[in-house]
Amino acid sequence: MFQREHTPAMPRPRRPRINWTAAARLMAEGVPAEEVAGRLGGTVDQIRRNLRRSRRFRDRIDSERRTVAAEAALSLGALRGLVAGGLADAAACGNVRVLLWLAEHLGLDDTPLSPPLSPEEQAEERAEAEQRRHDAMIRRLLADAPPELEVQPDD
Repeated sequence: MFQREHTPAMPRPRRPRINWTAAARLMAEGVPAEEVAGRLGGTVDQIRRNLRRSRRFRDRIDSERRTVAAEAALSLGALRGLVAGGLADAAACGNVRVLLWLAEHLGLDDTPLSPPLSPEEQAEERAEAEQRRHDAMIRRLLADAPPELEVQPDD
């Protein structure tokens, strides 16, 4: 009779252990499951299966998303401070390009540049503005006056 030679069975390959904390962090950062599996040595099926079955894993991803958002806000705030400091330094040095950019982004680029007024000119402008306010008030009073009062404004 034919006798089979016994060959030892090939051992099953061990599934690599996945660091699920690292996987949650990567998923929170928007890394696709295929790339997470590639980076951490697991399979896409393992990642997706755990995502479907494990409430704890999904909660960890949500927690990591909040952490990622907070870290991004902090780094953005620090970056804003650096940029503002750099712009202030460049403007203080008289960098014309920076000054024009700031004027444009602060809405100052449409205001005409004119030399400062002398104290006498400032006083004259204030007096003219006061006269315009006074005239406008008189016109409003006359517009609200009853018709039997026939007041003629002297222009």
